[in-house]
Amino acid sequence: MKKLIRFTIVLAAMLLATQAVKAEGVIVKGGYTSTQLSIDDVYNIKGMPSWHAGLGYQTTSKYGFTLQPELLYVAKNFSLDGTTVTTHNLQIPVNLQWGIDLLVAKPFIFVSPYLMYNVKNLYDGENDSQAALDKFLEGIKTFDYGVGIGAGINIFSLQLTVKYSWALNDTYNWSAWSSDISNLDTSNAMLDISLGINF
Repeated sequence: MKKLIRFTIVLAAMLLATQAVKAEGVIVKGGYTSTQLSIDDVYNIKGMPSWHAGLGYQTTSKYGFTLQPELLYVAKNFSLDGTTVTTHNLQIPVNLQWGIDLLVAKPFIFVSPYLMYNVKNLYDGENDSQAALDKFLEGIKTFDYGVGIGAGINIFSLQLTVKYSWALNDTYNWSAWSSDISNLDTSNAMLDISLGINF
């Protein structure tokens, strides 16, 4: 009986090893995005729950390091004067990950420089501020770049990550709004919680 139990344990361990963390392959991912936009640390435009989805590719692990470039579609929602504003963006992050390979899991930390392209901007409904909203949206810059830091874990074919990122450039062209306020600083940050499947 003891031999049978030992054999079962060894067999289970071997099966787990064959199903070890996938460290290479295409990843389909998506999740929750929280955005924050502030102007000169004075004006805060309220961020609302948003989302992201896309594809990535994770390279083979070497000395604990992996690269994971991604192409994501990111929708960022804001509340501006009671109106929901949504910016639609394409983001290309390149995640440099380092972690510890365990039998069935790999916890890791990562740094993630990114480029973002603004595809379109929309707002919900019509109101008395429609002209002002149109003018505000015109000032959103087409290109954005920044860096993120985060942590995650691979469990079998699943990947869970949490990332905080912020823009390194001024993301808004205030001269489009008014030449009198063209020098205001705009900060743009995001918190992403993602779940992915490695194929």
